Amino acid sequence: MNISQTMIIHNALIFGVATLAALIIAFILDRQVRRVIGFVLRSLSVADKPQLQGARAHIEKSLRRVITLATAALIILLLAGAVLATWWQLDLLRVALEWGEKAFLADVSATLYAGLKILGIAGAILLGYGLVRALIASLLRSVTAIPALEPQRVTLGLLKLRLSSLINSAAIFTALLVYSSFAGAPAYIHEPLLTITYLVLGVVGARAFALLCTVGVDIGGQLVRALGDLNSPLGYVGRFERLDQVVTLTKRTLEYLVFLGAATWISSKIQPGSFLEDVGLRLIRVLALVYIGRILVEVINLVLRELLLAGAAARSTRAQQQRHTLLPLVQSVLRYAVYFLLLVMGLSELGVETAPLIAGAGLSGLALGLGAQAFFSDIVSGFFIFVEGTFYVGDRVQVGEVIGIVEEIGVRAIKIRHESGVLHTIPNGEVRSVANHAASYVNAVVEFTVPYDQDVPKVMAAVKDHIEAFRPRYPDILGETEIVVEDLSASGALIQTLTKVKPGRDEDASEAIRAEILAALTAIGVKPQGFQTLRFDPKHPLALANGARV
Repeated sequence: MNISQTMIIHNALIFGVATLAALIIAFILDRQVRRVIGFVLRSLSVADKPQLQGARAHIEKSLRRVITLATAALIILLLAGAVLATWWQLDLLRVALEWGEKAFLADVSATLYAGLKILGIAGAILLGYGLVRALIASLLRSVTAIPALEPQRVTLGLLKLRLSSLINSAAIFTALLVYSSFAGAPAYIHEPLLTITYLVLGVVGARAFALLCTVGVDIGGQLVRALGDLNSPLGYVGRFERLDQVVTLTKRTLEYLVFLGAATWISSKIQPGSFLEDVGLRLIRVLALVYIGRILVEVINLVLRELLLAGAAARSTRAQQQRHTLLPLVQSVLRYAVYFLLLVMGLSELGVETAPLIAGAGLSGLALGLGAQAFFSDIVSGFFIFVEGTFYVGDRVQVGEVIGIVEEIGVRAIKIRHESGVLHTIPNGEVRSVANHAASYVNAVVEFTVPYDQDVPKVMAAVKDHIEAFRPRYPDILGETEIVVEDLSASGALIQTLTKVKPGRDEDASEAIRAEILAALTAIGVKPQGFQTLRFDPKHPLALANGARV
């Protein structure tokens, strides 16, 4: 076999160039893998946790070992290829030059045009990449400089990282796709590259856009809160008590919609008209319906509160109590109506035929009514409690053994706060008798005893005059105090006072009246105290044994 020295040199030169290219690619791959690992950890907000630093170092070491082994295996394969080519008397340099001559030198003008086109595409991609990065950096700097957005500084920094990752990925894969199409790459290369591009851009773009939506909602929430100081309809929105819950709900919903939309988009690009694409679109519409329903319920609650409870100063206390009682009932009815409508629309979006469901609602309601009589009894009883005005929210009532303040009258039950602080929930159907201490007026009853050795009519007149004198200082008292002799006991005359007071104020008024009666009796020298006189026959055996006591 006659192997020329020139062929050996040529093949060695090709082997050296290929080996150098493999080493450069391995170096670049190692750097990019470490950047990807750091990016993932930062995205998960765990990059700074000490317990994960060791795991990160272990992963990087393992991947570096894999890259090194793969590079060594590739170099060995290149060496084996060079040796085999030399053994078969194949000059690799001559083959490469012939291929280059056919590909590039056969038509020099076409080759130059192709080269210029490649350089133009690369320049356009680099120019667009630089402009987009500069624009995003400028916008983020401007937003971060706003003092009101100081709490969002950390989130804005994370948003900058995610947007940078999206821009980098878009630039790299755009260049690969453009050059793949320009070079006329076969389908088995172009299509997998296109699929990978959709996956990477979908995931990275969804994460960046989800964080962007979160930042936007937080900023919008701060602006809405600032509107609370305005004396306009927008001020009501800013003073909305559940605004924080709405903001949180909006952020979570937008995150789900973004990721679900990204998955649907990827599925539609990889396989248009697939089952996953159809399911994704349906789930997006259902999620949007759920969110709209929740927001609609919150808006209804806000509007009802403003319509029913606004202008409380122009209404009586009783009328305001009626509105407080009516508010939760109307809110419950409208909430259930919205939820039922959303249920029907959601089932329709999922492909369920809703016409039989609506048509069968009457039969289903009848069947449920036969099996849930207590449930409907509670609802009907609650309706009549409100319509008849038996009691309202804020009234002091006694229902059975429970006495306290009514805190809520619901569709099915009432809630009464006992004087000890315990909250009692009583089904409406179990309310048989009610003692309302807050209907029109209530009597404050105070009793005391006057000894028989005092002038009872004089004492009664003095007490009445004293109560009449101090009555202007107690706005809860509605009328004159009636004083009567209730009973004649062994210790004296039992005097009873009855005073009309405002509903629910009988205990406080009784304490005040009791203190003033004591002051009146003390002023005229009467000490209301009970005593008994027991007389024993001195000749009785018990008296002889224990001694007679008077």
